[in-house]
Amino acid sequence: MKIFWSYARLDDQEPARKVSKLRKAFETSLSQTVGRKCDVYYDKLALKWGVKWRDGIEELVKKSVGFVAIVR
Repeated sequence: MKIFWSYARLDDQEPARKVSKLRKAFETSLSQTVGRKCDVYYDKLALKWGVKWRDGIEELVKKSVGFVAIVR
């Protein structure tokens, strides 16, 4: 199962990295709940170098079965 994680980079700054910690906890909890590995995609890890940002994001969203928007 693939889920797209949308957030503002300014909300995930060092040293706390709260949004990254929340994403990891969500991914673990979701995987345990559905009983199989779930991948929570976000731009920093899922986009390959050289890919146009907008095109890459659109492709990730299309491949995902869910979308989580983190709004602060």
